[in-house]
Amino acid sequence: MYAQPWNQIFHLIHFFFAYLLLFVIYPKFLFKTHSTDKLENFTSNFLRAIQLFIVMGYLLVATKLFEFLSITTIMILLVINKFLTEKSKDEQEQAANTWSTRIYDYFEGLFSLRQIGANWGRQRKEIFIKMFKNISILRVLTLVLFLVVLGISGYIRFYDAFTSPAPGMSDGNVTLKFMKFIDARILFPDGFYPAGFYIILDSVFKYADINAIYILKYMGPLNIVLIQVGFYFVVSRFTGNTYSGMAAFIIYGLLGPFFSYSIYVRQAATNSQEFAFVFVLPALYFYSVYLRTGKKYALWTALAGTSTVGFVHLVGFAWLGLGMGIMLVLYLILNWRKQYTRALYVSLAGLGAAVMAIIPYLMSKLFKIEVHSTTGTYLVNRLPEVLSPNLDTVEKLALYSAAIVLLHGIFMRGERLSKLPYLFSSLFTLLTFLIYYYGGPVTRLEVVAARSYDVWVLCIPFIIGMSWHTIFIVLYKVKFKNKIELVLSIAAVIVSLVYVPVKPIIPYKMEADEAVEQYLNISSEFKQYLIISPRVQEYALVLGSGNHMYLDKNDPHLLGVYDPQKAPLTRYGETKHDLVASDIFIYYEKNIYKQDTNDTSSEKQNYDDYEEQYPRLKEWIQAYKEAHANDNSFSIYFENENFIVYHLHRDDERKDIIDKIWS
Repeated sequence: MYAQPWNQIFHLIHFFFAYLLLFVIYPKFLFKTHSTDKLENFTSNFLRAIQLFIVMGYLLVATKLFEFLSITTIMILLVINKFLTEKSKDEQEQAANTWSTRIYDYFEGLFSLRQIGANWGRQRKEIFIKMFKNISILRVLTLVLFLVVLGISGYIRFYDAFTSPAPGMSDGNVTLKFMKFIDARILFPDGFYPAGFYIILDSVFKYADINAIYILKYMGPLNIVLIQVGFYFVVSRFTGNTYSGMAAFIIYGLLGPFFSYSIYVRQAATNSQEFAFVFVLPALYFYSVYLRTGKKYALWTALAGTSTVGFVHLVGFAWLGLGMGIMLVLYLILNWRKQYTRALYVSLAGLGAAVMAIIPYLMSKLFKIEVHSTTGTYLVNRLPEVLSPNLDTVEKLALYSAAIVLLHGIFMRGERLSKLPYLFSSLFTLLTFLIYYYGGPVTRLEVVAARSYDVWVLCIPFIIGMSWHTIFIVLYKVKFKNKIELVLSIAAVIVSLVYVPVKPIIPYKMEADEAVEQYLNISSEFKQYLIISPRVQEYALVLGSGNHMYLDKNDPHLLGVYDPQKAPLTRYGETKHDLVASDIFIYYEKNIYKQDTNDTSSEKQNYDDYEEQYPRLKEWIQAYKEAHANDNSFSIYFENENFIVYHLHRDDERKDIIDKIWS
């Protein structure tokens, strides 16, 4: 059912409707248009909208008001306030009178909504016809190339989301759990960890009205596509060259297998780090716009992007901080002996973003919540030895590209601040490389050794795209320069597809697809249910819609506690069943699903526990089946060659129903 096309289409429509409504359509009504560049306006609105929803989410979750109605009410009030405050008092009165007159005219039959719709449609048609008359073949081919690369890249990342319901990687179920705790208006359930990403996930969940699994599965690949589009946006605007942006776009979208598998596989999973990376380069771009032009909207947009990264992930925030530092130093050098007000404002924006990012941590201390134990350990853990990595061909190409761009920035003619994008991109890449190459061996910190590669990989398409413009700038007087670059871009795509065949990314899973698919079936069929299984991953699945029980060891658990001879679920020595759902589903794995069969695997102890628990469960099921042979309370809900779901049903009496309500 999960992978059926009609099922995916249904859930995709719901997901993208909610996403576009919250982060694309709504911001167009809330924020002013500041640029003639439509993609720049879109990016600015997107960055500010994400920050708005995270801040609003923190406040509403903390006050237990994070609900669909409260979010919608605030959204409407903000739009009304915008329209009221952007006009003078006379203009407000005139607008109110105009709307009042229109309402009366409508009820008097002077015009119809159908007529208004027809006029609007006619105007749109005229605009589109005019636009297409003026469009060149070159632009059409460039757009087609962009869409082809985007489609292939999306297929590679989204394939697993369309075909496999199990969350990708070990963090998948943790992300799902944190998202559901936000939905229950609970912050930091397992200790402090930035909740910005989980607030965004749950905001989409509230408006999409679909199972949270689909939100989780779609959001990860979408984040990667947004990073890819971000490369195109930033590089093309830094250089003023569409095809340099296209080069970065192609490299990140099609040449992922050149990078480490541990990095590449994350592009089909859903993690907060990748969500933070969506905003890093766009925020730095808007800082550069402000420093070069003084446009205040760019500063506010950059601040929104910076605070968003701080609300989401520490690694992304540190990397963005590095970029801001480099950009400020370069600005002060290039702007020597001139006013430094803009540099001061950028510094204050960085400080403000840091303060905003630390407020949730202070909230956790107020509630006496400690830092998430695993995260805290990871941040300070030192490894016995860390060796500098061996560089591959693509990494060396990135370093050569950085050198070329740096020389271009130093020797280019023109206004001094026009050098900023080139000097910044090259030095940002080189310093990121130094952290990647020397940071681990020098500090021996696990977080530096592991995560520095994650950010270094993002510098590679960025700087190669910048170098594309530097290399082709020698053709700036050639009449057919754009056509040459388009042909070479098409050739780059063809070569990429030949040498790196299109192959979907399939991340590892911590549980079988059958377990998740049956949860989806159960949750859609039953309003109240209990799933019994040994895996902690199923707890995250069930959270918020049903209840979960373990087989043994963790509490609550089944074996050794509940008597199979009695009504489900009744404890040994008791005559009255517990107040649990009347429909109980027990997962039994004929062949235990193992993500990693290595003896050194961190999951080995869990697999050993399953090997010990499942035979005992089989005995419990057999005893229950024999004791209840005549009451029709036992059935098999699902079975295939690897997996069985047993269904235990109890007919509740009126007193049981009343007890459930009042409990």
